[in-house]
Amino acid sequence: MPSDNQRLALLPVGRTGRLDRPSLLLTGGSGVLGRALIDELSPDFDLLCLRRDTPLRDPRVRELQGDLVAPRLGLSPLAWHELALEVDVVLHCAAETDWRTPPQDITRTNLRGADTVLDLAARADAPLYLVSTAFVANTPTEEDRRPFPGAAAYLDSMARAEQMTREAGVPGAIVRPSVVMGDSGSGRIAGRQGLTRMIGSMVLGQAPVLPGAPATRIDMVPRDYVSRAIGDLVRGGVADGEYWLTAGQEAMGLREFADVCADVAVRHGLPRPQRPRFIP
Repeated sequence: MPSDNQRLALLPVGRTGRLDRPSLLLTGGSGVLGRALIDELSPDFDLLCLRRDTPLRDPRVRELQGDLVAPRLGLSPLAWHELALEVDVVLHCAAETDWRTPPQDITRTNLRGADTVLDLAARADAPLYLVSTAFVANTPTEEDRRPFPGAAAYLDSMARAEQMTREAGVPGAIVRPSVVMGDSGSGRIAGRQGLTRMIGSMVLGQAPVLPGAPATRIDMVPRDYVSRAIGDLVRGGVADGEYWLTAGQEAMGLREFADVCADVAVRHGLPRPQRPRFIP
């Protein structure tokens, strides 16, 4: 981690000429990772967060109401022009990640969103940091697509968004985190996800079976680890590259995962749940 003086030296110059507070547009600020990114970046940047419906109500950010899939983010031509003049950095963290969403809507949201923020970054002459997913490493097979069309659409769209970013020639970087979990110290998380719901069921003894072999790895990373890594890339002005933010070989296996959940139940005064059966 760079020192405070080093961080100041690495920061991009803002439009106003100040060295300390360049303007950063963040999409997806209300999400699990987005909230952690606000914590990480607010000391160094004037944060402008795009949101559609739910207000952030965070005094550290300015909110911009818009629509990721609309032309110009749903802004008027004048507002779009003014936004491009103001923004120094674009951090695109928003995506449709709910696999229950119709596949065509997942594809439309993720591709249109990427295309629009790339256009904005080019107009603003600003670097763009695209938050993708480590799971683009796995190309869905036809057998995968039938039971999980939403998951396949998500992975396909993120891979295509990455390709669009590479071809656009805009400076910046692609970041690929695995499953983002709660804070490494407090466990705090902005919203429950599929894996956090699964953990709750296992702690309560409500998960009799788990899909996978006992040695199957579950690659998950704490949200503060991911936000710190992204913050270092942005503050350092990294202008290219693709970065994997994963547990890798340190990821725990499914059997260990089940045992940890059982230990948590006991520590909280609950009956020790029976270990689930593992179904490949």
